[in-house]
Amino acid sequence: MSSAPDPMVEKTGVVHAGQAALSEALQLSFRLLRWIMLFLVLAYLFSGIFVVAQHEKAVVLVFGKVSGFDEERIKGPGLHWAWPRPFAEVVRVAAERVQKIETAAFWFFEPPLPPGAPDGQRPPTPAAMSMNPERDGYTLTADANLLHTRWALRYTVSEPEAYLFRFHDIRSLIIRELDHAVVRASARTAIDRALRTDIEGVRAEVESSVRQRCDRLGLGIKVQGIDFLNQAPPLQVAAAFDNVAIAASVRGKSILDANSYAETTRNEARGAASRILAEGQAAKEGILSSVKADADFFEKVRGKYARHPKELARRQLEDTLRRVLSATDETDVIPSNLKEIRLLISPTQENLLEASE
Repeated sequence: MSSAPDPMVEKTGVVHAGQAALSEALQLSFRLLRWIMLFLVLAYLFSGIFVVAQHEKAVVLVFGKVSGFDEERIKGPGLHWAWPRPFAEVVRVAAERVQKIETAAFWFFEPPLPPGAPDGQRPPTPAAMSMNPERDGYTLTADANLLHTRWALRYTVSEPEAYLFRFHDIRSLIIRELDHAVVRASARTAIDRALRTDIEGVRAEVESSVRQRCDRLGLGIKVQGIDFLNQAPPLQVAAAFDNVAIAASVRGKSILDANSYAETTRNEARGAASRILAEGQAAKEGILSSVKADADFFEKVRGKYARHPKELARRQLEDTLRRVLSATDETDVIPSNLKEIRLLISPTQENLLEASE
């Protein structure tokens, strides 16, 4: 006789098997979830790795404040780590790259480019158009003239922390300081100096003023240079300024030619004077040598003459006659009496008749 299975026992076994399967599935899910969470935590931490480029420097803000002490506050080029967001933030700045800021606050209004027109072919501003102070920029010069200028400032970041956080809008502040320096320099400069005669001097004055102001304010930048991009008189009187420039150019050329001619003439005069002095010195030396030779000869002859005056006189006479006769083509000797002898050198017929009488 067989016994029937108990339904309660079968049901209990099925429940235990299901619970075991569910428990195993939950344990597997929790293990997987832990690995996922660990992976996410590691990925989150590794996301804090950042690279600072060669021309950059970086500052790490932790809850809005710069982290680190002394030199560690500024991160140089290389690989670094910081707490990821939202705990920290990395702020980069191009410290080694030269940055450029231009200002056109003192330039006249230029019409916009027509659609499709290439850059550089901007239509000219009509000169007959009156100046509008609300539209056209300018500065006032020391001689009460109006001047249009365009400027640019080149700088590098020397103190990243000051550059990033000391002022709200550092670039606007730099432009404002550049504009102030241009106004001050223009007020101390005559328009001819700014347009033609001393452009470099005006640029150097603006650069010196900007450097001093940036250092005094502690902007964290190093001014690399100031560029004087363009300068122009008001368009309404540009033709008059051009005529003045032409006249000044002609005047300068005339002065240059005159100075060149004067220098050439002076050089020629110096050369002629040196040549005359040299010739005079040579003549002087020759005369002195000749006189000295004659003096030496006279001293020798004087001693002989003192001892034998008649013999020396006869020899001198013979030497004189020899030199005279050798230098003539024809000579006649005409005795007139016993006391003298007359010589006719290259005689004529009339001279011979007169001598014979």
